[in-house]
Amino acid sequence: ERASDEDPDAMSARVRALHGAAWLASDQHDFEQARLLFQQSADLRHALGWDEGETNLLLNAARQARAEGRYGRVLTLLEDALSRHRASGNRGSSGNAGTGLALYELALALREQGNFVRAAELYQESLEFHRAIGDGEGAMSAVLGLGDVARDQGDPVGNRKYSEPSLTFYRGLGVQWAIGFALNNIAQAACMEGDYTQARTLIDDSEALFRGLKNDGGLAEVLVTKGRIQQEQGQTEAAYKTLTEALQLAQQVGPRLLVAAALEGLSAVTIQLEQITLAVQLLSAASALREEMGAPVRPVDRPFVDQAVSTAQSTLGHEKFTVVWLKAREVPLEQLLGFIRGVRMLGA
Repeated sequence: ERASDEDPDAMSARVRALHGAAWLASDQHDFEQARLLFQQSADLRHALGWDEGETNLLLNAARQARAEGRYGRVLTLLEDALSRHRASGNRGSSGNAGTGLALYELALALREQGNFVRAAELYQESLEFHRAIGDGEGAMSAVLGLGDVARDQGDPVGNRKYSEPSLTFYRGLGVQWAIGFALNNIAQAACMEGDYTQARTLIDDSEALFRGLKNDGGLAEVLVTKGRIQQEQGQTEAAYKTLTEALQLAQQVGPRLLVAAALEGLSAVTIQLEQITLAVQLLSAASALREEMGAPVRPVDRPFVDQAVSTAQSTLGHEKFTVVWLKAREVPLEQLLGFIRGVRMLGA
């Protein structure tokens, strides 16, 4: 039976089922499966005379590009999706993959590129948009996004201002992934404030949530935070193990930005393990990745990265440091992972 001959109600049900399955695949980073499902959904939408099916394809492609660290493509796709939604007067929330989601995803990508001013503006617009349509969950996702902006800029007060009410809200709804990210934010605020006991409790809770959800991308992000906290607690070998797992997960599922963050975290720990040459290799690899992606070190992390570079330079001397740094640009990441695993075994 041709789609055009089907009962419209049955076709509508198929569209909804395809839509839900596609977003589930996208959330799980199975972007090709998501693309196929979104295309089927778009074809049915056209048969029904519905518009905007193509924006789902744009949003999914943007998610894939972000996972791969291709931020130029990410911004092009998301700006296109948002422009289409605005032009059509779309009032769909983030949960319905409408204007709200395009605003949120674009703000996230801009934040990761260090454009905090525009990211905050879009999160604020998303907040007001969701309030206007009466979507409390969508509004709170924007509040949590503002917490991310404060966190990345090294502002623990602003981080708590937005992340703590987000945690309370999402606990009330039982939205586990959002609870996990809010806990991660507040753990980083506590770490900045020097309260490592609270930071560790919060990040352990966040880690448990993401492991339970089998959300490897979220887990990788949380483990980068945990590794930093363990390092501050003097648990060098535990931090090394944690950050190694974070690196492996980030390499497998993305986002690629977390590969750079995990490498930078590991560099600080390898210096403590007196593996200075490896630390330089890790720093160089992270720097190369960031240059390729156009995603700079977060302001909150800049002092730690600069300190690692300074310590390595003073230990090796400028000339040797430069030689190691430049040669590391040619070392495949898989080979670096072998070096990393070797150091972990030596410290075991």
